[in-house]
Amino acid sequence: MNNTHLFSSQPTRGIIRIWNLQTETSLVVKSEDLTQDIQAIRFSLDLGNFPNQPLQSEYEKQGLEIFSIEALILAEQGENLDKLLASSKQALLDMGVSFYAD
Repeated sequence: MNNTHLFSSQPTRGIIRIWNLQTETSLVVKSEDLTQDIQAIRFSLDLGNFPNQPLQSEYEKQGLEIFSIEALILAEQGENLDKLLASSKQALLDMGVSFYAD
């Protein structure tokens, strides 16, 4: 995992992967600020109000320890995040990764 976004003074854009390490189910989301959004996702899951209910339910039952919340891909300046999200999701699908329902 590339952690350079944690030490930058400028927001780093990219794709975040929330991955259940036990079920190998993932959710990928785009981010304009990886550090802030990773923290917000963790906070939302801890409070029990993450918008994806299947993921939230598994988080509550199984706990933080089996989840990885990480920057999957760092975006280049000006790169279209919607296209990057779609290509990232397709690449994971091609590898046989399953996803949480939206």
